[in-house]
Formats: sequence, structure tokens, C-alpha cells
Amino acid sequence: MTRTLFNLEGLSGSENPVHKQWQDLSVELDAADSSEKVVNLTGSDAPTAEKCLVPLLKEMRWQGNDRLLFEAMPHFDRLETFQDLRAVLTRLNVKTEKYASKAGELTPAQLPCLRVTNDDVQVIVSRAEDGGLRAYSGRESAAIALRDKDIGKDELYLAYEEDQEQSQVEGNRSWFSAVSKRFRGSIVAILGLGFILNLLALGPPLFIMAIYDKAMGAKSTNVLLTMAVGIAIIVLCEIALRRTKNWAQSYLGGRIDAIVGNKTFERIIHLPYSMLSEAPIGTQVMRLRYFDSVRDIFQSSLLNAIVDIPFTLIFITAIFLIGGPVAYPPLALLAIYALMAVYVLPKVQREVAAVGEQKSKLNSFMIETLRNQRALRNLSVEETWLNRFSTMSATFNKLNVHARNITHVLQIVSQTLMTVCGVLVLGIGALQVMIGEMSMGALIATMAMCWRVLNPMNQAFLSITQLAQSRTVIDQINNLMKVPLEREPGHLPKITRDIQGDLKISSLVLRYPGATEAALKGVDLTVKQGELLAITGPSGSGKTALFQAMIGLFQPQVGSILFDGLDVRQLDTAEWRSSIGYAPDDLDFFYGTVKQNLLLADPGAADERLYEVCDQLGLLSYLEDNFEGLETRLNGEILKQIPENMRQRIVLARAFVKTVPLYLFDNPGTHLDFEGDEKFKEMVRSLQGKSTIIINTQRPSHMKLADRVVVFRSGQIAMMGEPDKVIPVLMGQTAKAS
Repeated sequence: MTRTLFNLEGLSGSENPVHKQWQDLSVELDAADSSEKVVNLTGSDAPTAEKCLVPLLKEMRWQGNDRLLFEAMPHFDRLETFQDLRAVLTRLNVKTEKYASKAGELTPAQLPCLRVTNDDVQVIVSRAEDGGLRAYSGRESAAIALRDKDIGKDELYLAYEEDQEQSQVEGNRSWFSAVSKRFRGSIVAILGLGFILNLLALGPPLFIMAIYDKAMGAKSTNVLLTMAVGIAIIVLCEIALRRTKNWAQSYLGGRIDAIVGNKTFERIIHLPYSMLSEAPIGTQVMRLRYFDSVRDIFQSSLLNAIVDIPFTLIFITAIFLIGGPVAYPPLALLAIYALMAVYVLPKVQREVAAVGEQKSKLNSFMIETLRNQRALRNLSVEETWLNRFSTMSATFNKLNVHARNITHVLQIVSQTLMTVCGVLVLGIGALQVMIGEMSMGALIATMAMCWRVLNPMNQAFLSITQLAQSRTVIDQINNLMKVPLEREPGHLPKITRDIQGDLKISSLVLRYPGATEAALKGVDLTVKQGELLAITGPSGSGKTALFQAMIGLFQPQVGSILFDGLDVRQLDTAEWRSSIGYAPDDLDFFYGTVKQNLLLADPGAADERLYEVCDQLGLLSYLEDNFEGLETRLNGEILKQIPENMRQRIVLARAFVKTVPLYLFDNPGTHLDFEGDEKFKEMVRSLQGKSTIIINTQRPSHMKLADRVVVFRSGQIAMMGEPDKVIPVLMGQTAKAS
């Protein structure tokens, strides 16, 4: 039985169908507090395209959750256009493509689909008994009936979920080539325009030849006027076509740049954290900048030269037909350029790679310097740091100068070859004129054609450095697309689970990348659902490493972490992390309001929940008295004014906002004052028995809250037991050490 998305038989005027659709969908997705989400996604003020998002997903029986839906939405903007809607659907792994046939040929398997008109976006759901179509109109916010004849051929778009396995297979091929194939039409159009422009470029040389050989010989102004009108038409057509070609290249470059930029950034944020933590920040920034240079490939003179080079054969053929052997020098030069490019390109590519690597090191050094300004001044090592910078800068400049020298040598060689070729063409042409094989007009025309042939050759050869850089960028992009990710963006977990909170860690061994000694050495630990566990130990004993392994930042080499009997490596990473309320030791925030920072933990949290948590932590009154409440924008200046104990409370609030089965608190009392610590303990007590809580702490007051205390030393569990038994031992060891 087909599930009906709307009540097409009749809706009461007081009932808002959009609100009801969202509420129904929220129930199916087990979403909480759907009323807040209704306002955000399908309110009466929502754009037409945005109103169709939820109905389409519901009718497709989309298996995602509310968090994935909110993450796919733009951060600030609304879905104003159909293209905005398509972008969100793509992030949800739903592909849309234009339907080429008539509406009457739609099959049930192709429904639901989308219809786009000048002022409306509609979701076509099913066929009615009378053969018409049932649909939902975003403009009317109501169900409507359509007839096949009312729907234009280019108005329909099919929507379907992309096969995950197929997309992963395609990821193993040349990703950049696959993206380029999506723009075959634009590429063919650019090549076609290039072909026509090259044909039109034959006009001026032939016009010159006709003037010399025909008009001047016949002394006929009528012939001259006719030819002038013809060449004027050719010039005007060439101007129009060049503008069209430039626009097509700009469009192609912009679209591919947007796709590459979004996809590479998407891949980077889904890479395993262990891979990102190894690479210096400067190197990562340089790679992102390299990816941005993809646009230049399609908008630079290099592309014009590449497009024109195949058509140089047209001019060489024309030269051969007019002047015979005059065509040999350009043909020979084309072969010489090709051989030189094959020889020089690998060397230039190595030089470009060396310059890029040194530039990355220099950027990393600069970032390190800016981040550690206070430490540099405290240690009074400015001169040492300046010497290091001078050495690295000198190395970079040396490599850069060497690469530029190669470019200058190529320019000299290319200009020399062009000059020699031009002289040979002139010499051979003059001999042909002397023996009567060519006219003077033909000689001038062949010279003009010769320079038209040589210019794209020269431009392509001089752009060999840019070509090498482009190849490097494309190779890096393809390699990035082949790297295994923590999870495929937009792919939904195949099984949704109701997680309770039982945790079992067995024989866990974790060694950080590049480290010689393991941070965790055979850790065995069982935590029951609702239990409160406190872990403690000296610095570097493995407490934070345990948290990082639990949330999946680093994969253990040996052992397993079971959550409700399931190995967390078998769970979807996003699903697993969304089931954890984690408060790290670092006081890191993102630019934006306090509310936006809290919503990063749970995008669907209602305002009431945010205010409740902040009030319980004593944070709300402080922000309202001193700043703008939860709308306080956390920039560098404001963060300097907020004391560390309040920043710590924001971090804790970010964890408490989530209603989850597992909470992890890494040194929550480090920056808390007495009042803040008491409020934190009150919130922990309120969750005790409901959720599993693990606290990494040095405070006895936190340990006394726990059901058990676990003591770590050198990556192993040294002691475990009830607080009243473990705390006296720890206090005795501390007193003895003192």
C-alpha cells in the first residue's frame, strides 16, 4: 500500500499541511522538539523551494535523521532557489536529474519527482485514479492536482538516492576526469567555438591576399568595398563568438572550481583525524590554496592555447595550399615544441613540487610563530627565530629563483625558435615569389597565417610551468579522493540503533602516529549503563588517550571498544559521536554566537533546552549581565574578556545540551571556580543512573560522586575500586610524595 504524504481528499482551512508534514516526519525520524524545527524548515515564511524539502524526503522514505537534515541545510541562508534545494539534496545523497520525456510517460518507480516552474516548486507524489497527478505546491503550501498536458517537457526532475557502493567504486577512478565529463557539453561547445574562431581567423589573411592580387590589380573599388563589407562581418562575428567563448570558459571554470572546492573541503573534514594531526597546518593550508588554483586552469591563457593548438593544423594546411613548402617551418616547429615539452615537463614539475614543499614549510613556520608569540617573548629567542626564518626564506628564494630561471630559459628558446621560423617562412616565401610560384599577396597572407600558428604554440610552451602545476594539483585532488574516510559524506547508516550505554573495553592498545611507546597498554574496563566512573592518574598516563580512542579520533592497534555489545568500528562514525556528550580539555570555540556554538553539538536543540542548561551552570546570568546573553558573539576580543571559568562552563554546556546515553568529561574542573564546580556536580548527579558518565579528573570531590574510581599509570589501570577505598590510598601517596 502506497503511503500518502498529503491528504488530497480535503484539508481544513485551519490546518497547516506543512507543519503537519514536518511533525509526521519528525515522529518517524524519532526527532525531539519538532516544533522548533518546523519554524526553521517549513514555516509560513519559508521560501517555495525550502517548503518542498521535507515532503520530498518523506515520500522517498528517506532513512536519515534530523541531525543529518540540519547539517545539510545552509548555515545562514534559506533555500531561495531550486538550485539551493538541489545542493541540499546532494549533501543528503539524493541526486536530481532532468527528465527528458513527457509527463505522461512517468512510471510509479520514478515518483516522487520535482516540477519546477517560473514561480513554484512542486513535489509530484503519485497518479490519481483519473490518470492525473497528485502533487504538493510549495507556493500554495497545499496539495494540488495536475494534468499531464499542463506540465512542460523541461519542468520535471527525477530524484533518487545514490547507490553508496557505486559511488565508492567511482571514487577509485580519476575523480577529476569524472567531474570534467559532467561538463562535456560545455567543453564541446568551447572546442566548437574555437574551431569556428580559427576558421574566421583565416578571413583577414585571405582578405589581404585578395586585396593585393585582385582588387589592386583590377583597380576596382566595387570589389574592394564588397571585400571590406565581408571582412567587417567576419570581425563582428569573431568579437561576438570570443565573448561567448570567454563566458563559457568562465562558467566552466567557476562551476568546476565550486565543485572541487566543496568536495575537497568535504573530504578533508571527513579524513581520519590521525592523518590530519600528522601534517603541519601550513602544509594543509597550501594544499587548499593549490586546490583553489583549479579555476585558473580554465580561465588562463593556457586553456586558450590548448584549444587553439589542434586547430593550428587548419592554418598549416592553408599555408601549404597557398605557398607549398612555406608550411614546412611551422610544421617542424610544432614537432620541436612537442619534443621539448616531453623532455622539459617532468623537470619543471619537480621544480614546482620542490618550491611548493618549501613554501609549505615556510607557512607552517609562520603559523607556529604567530601562535606562540607570547612564548617567544618569554624565552627571549627572537633573534634565534629570525635566523631560522632567514634560513628557510633563503632556501625558498633559491628554489624559486631556480624555477624562474627555467621559465626564462624557456622564454628565450621559444622566442628564438619563433624568430627563426618566421625568417625561414619569409625566406622560402620570397624564393617562391621569385620563381613565380606565389604572388606577393600570397606571401603576405602566409606570413600572417604563420604568426597565427606560432602564437598558440609559443603560449602553450611558455605555460609549461603552469601546466606542471596544474598536473600536480589534479594528481593531488585524485589522490585525496581515493583516501579512505571515517565515513562517506551524505551516506546514511544502513542500520539505526537504539543505544543504551553499556561500555566494554577489551585489551586496548593505542599508539599515536609517530610515537615509539604506546599511550594505552592492554586496558580492560567495563562500565554498566547509568554508571558514573571517575578516572585519574598523573599527566601522560593515558586518560585523555582513552577518551580519544572512545570517540574515534585515533584507532587502536589492538583490542576493541564495545558499546551495547557492538564494536564502535562497525558503527557509523557520525551516529556514534552524536551519541556522546564530550567536553574536551581545550577551551576551543568557533566564531559565532554562544547559541551557535552550543547548537554545533545538537543542531536540533530547542531554545528552551539551551537556556535551561546555561541557567543550571550559572552561565546564563553572567552572559546576560555582562554581554548579550546567548547571542554574545565569540570573537577574539570578547573571549579575552570572558574568564576561563566561564569559558569552561560554555564547553560543559555544549556537552550537557545533548540528551545522550554517554557523557565524557576531560578535566572539567581545571578552570572552574568553586561555584562552577558545585553546579557541574549538581548536573552530573541529575544524570547519574540515567546515562553513563566518565570523568577524567584530579579532584577528590568529583571522585566521591563516582560509583568507581579508576587509576591510570603509564597507559595501564593501576587501581580500581569504590571511592571510599581508592581516594584514601591516592591521598596517602600524595602526602608521602610531598
